[in-house]
Amino acid sequence: MLAALDRLAESAAHPSAPYMSPRKLDDLLRQRAAHPQAQLVAGCTDVGLWVTKMHKQFGQCST
Repeated sequence: MLAALDRLAESAAHPSAPYMSPRKLDDLLRQRAAHPQAQLVAGCTDVGLWVTKMHKQFGQCST
């Protein structure tokens, strides 16, 4: 299971991934500077409601 989570984190680090998941503050700051329009998310409850109730779509986001 941990290996699967590591693979998921590695795929999120790829520039074409639908989301980014920085693990360090400097990574977050660098990604935020590169993608200032990205939606920052800390949890998925709000995102689930945005998608299911408001039919909102995201190009790329950072978690």
